[in-house]
Amino acid sequence: MKQGTATKIMTSYSGIRELPLSFFDLQPHLTELHLNDMENLVSLPSSICKSKGLVKLSVSFCSKLESLPEEIGDLENLEKLDASYTLISRFPSSIVRLNKLKSLSFRKGKSEDRVYFVFPLVNKGLLSLEDLDLSYCNIIDGRLPEDIGSLSSLEELNLCGNKFEHLPQSISELGALRSLNLYNCKRLTQLPEDIGCLSSLKELCLEGNNFEHLPQKHFRTWCSSILELVRLQEAYTAAIGHWMFILFGTVVSQWK
Repeated sequence: MKQGTATKIMTSYSGIRELPLSFFDLQPHLTELHLNDMENLVSLPSSICKSKGLVKLSVSFCSKLESLPEEIGDLENLEKLDASYTLISRFPSSIVRLNKLKSLSFRKGKSEDRVYFVFPLVNKGLLSLEDLDLSYCNIIDGRLPEDIGSLSSLEELNLCGNKFEHLPQSISELGALRSLNLYNCKRLTQLPEDIGCLSSLKELCLEGNNFEHLPQKHFRTWCSSILELVRLQEAYTAAIGHWMFILFGTVVSQWK
C-alpha cells in the first residue's frame, strides 16, 4: 500500500472506536494529529509512536479514552500533548523522555472520587516543558512527583480543584515558574515554607482555599517580584511593615 504524504490529520467528532494498527505506518510525514471529541475512541494503537515527526497530538474530549500507548516516549519531536477531558488517570513512565514537549494537559471537567491521577517521577526528564495543566485530576497526597522541582523550564502550573493536603517540597525549586494556580484546592491549608524561593513567580491563585497562614520565609523578597498579586475572593488588606498585600476570600488567621 502506498504511503501517504499528509502532515496534518484531523478526525474530530467522528464515531471511530479504534484506529487501524497500520494507520500510522502509512503516514511517515505526519506532524499534527487532532482526534478531538471522538466520543467512541477507547484506545490508541501503539503504532502511533512510529510517527517520529509528530509535533502536536490532541485527544481532548475523547471521553472514553483511558490510556496512552506505553511507547509514547518514543515521540521524540512531540511539543504539545493535549489529553484534556479524557478518562486517563495514569500515563506511561516513558512520557518523561519527551524532552521537546512544551505543553502537557490532562485537565478534567471534575474530579472523579474513585479515580486518582498519578504523575510519574520526572527523573530529570521533560526538560522543555513550559506549561503543565493537571486541574481537577483528583490528585491526592503522594500522587504528584516528589521531584517536580526538576522541571527546570516550567513556567505555568495549573493544579486547581485537586485534593492534596500538601505540595511536594521541591515545588519551591521551579526557578522558571511564573504562574501557579491552586484555585479550589480545599484540602490544602498551607504552602511549603520555601515557596518564597520562586523568584520568577508573577501570579499565584489561592482562591477558594482554607489557608490559616502564609509562610514568612523569603516572603518579602518574593513579593517584591510579583506583579500580579494573589487572586482570591473577597478583598481585604493586610499591612506588614511597608508592604501592602491585597488578599481575597481565603481565611488567613495570622502571618507567621
